[in-house]
Amino acid sequence: MDEVPDTAQHFIECDTASCRNFSEFYCNTCHQRICDHFKQSHLEQNNEHEIVLYHERKRKLPSEKFRFHPTEDINSYCTFCQDPLCSTCFAKDHIDHDNSDLETIYNDILKQCQKEVTDIWKTVIPEAKDNVKLIGEKRKNVKREIGNFRVFMNKRANELKGVIDSILIDNNKKLDEIEDFVMDEMMNQQIETEDYITYLEKMTSDYECTLDKDEIAKQFGKIELNSSEKFEISSVTKVSEVTCHGHGIFHLSLLPENEFWARDSLGNLIQFDMVGNILRKISTSMNYIHGNHTVTTEVELLYTDSDKNTFYRVTSDSSINKLIETGHWIPGAIYSSHINGHILVGMERDTDNKQKNNQIQQRRKKVTGHT
Repeated sequence: MDEVPDTAQHFIECDTASCRNFSEFYCNTCHQRICDHFKQSHLEQNNEHEIVLYHERKRKLPSEKFRFHPTEDINSYCTFCQDPLCSTCFAKDHIDHDNSDLETIYNDILKQCQKEVTDIWKTVIPEAKDNVKLIGEKRKNVKREIGNFRVFMNKRANELKGVIDSILIDNNKKLDEIEDFVMDEMMNQQIETEDYITYLEKMTSDYECTLDKDEIAKQFGKIELNSSEKFEISSVTKVSEVTCHGHGIFHLSLLPENEFWARDSLGNLIQFDMVGNILRKISTSMNYIHGNHTVTTEVELLYTDSDKNTFYRVTSDSSINKLIETGHWIPGAIYSSHINGHILVGMERDTDNKQKNNQIQQRRKKVTGHT
């Protein structure tokens, strides 16, 4: 089948008066459709006209009035000024400039556009349709592959689940056996211990029954208390008086060499001599807790800091070392025993308001905590 041109129509009539024949030709000069019968006569009457096949015709320039001369159409183009013109403007202001026929420019652009449209219909659209078809096939393939992988994955998962269930069953059986064995052993130990307790109770009871008061006296001697004796506390004697300057003085810890530590109302720890001179000052956050410092048998100051949940040690060479961090417990009062060297710290938990005492034994400057 012959290719149908993009300008094809069902039937094109001749523009000659009273003629209804098929118009096969077109006059580009006067823009008339002409049939084969009137072609020759039209050329005889207009020998300078250009007649071409209808599908090779030039389109008539659309009518558009010029803005400066509203009664005239735009029909030319000044290539020098690059402006569209009417006949009056060209003759008046652009006579020496090169000009182009605007209708020729219009038809050149129109042909290029028609060529591109034809290429789109012949090439671009078919290729796009092929791509759509290819994408559809790829989508089917991807969906099929994903479905196969899903089946494989579920199969493997079921296999692994079976293995895990089997292992779990075996392990539970072993745990049951271990539990039975351990429970039996512990029950036997409990029975033996209860029997031993019963034996000890019976033995001590029988032994106590065989002893009377005289025998106890012979074994351990007599303890007699003279009720006429009275115990009196001697009176308190004032040894010395020290005047200390500061924001109040609370809780004292005595040092050798006639010195002592004290806490003021701002939470500062201050070291005084017996004259009242300030020898050293340490800032803490314990302005509301009494008893937050103490002196050890090694003449080292210990004090607590509630903001940092830590208590510190001030050594004899005046260096301050972090001793223990108490975590979620807020340290308060602290005391160092001069009898056994133990350190007692009162603390309060900052979440549930529980209180506890920590007993810490200090040996060779290593600290071990006991709750």
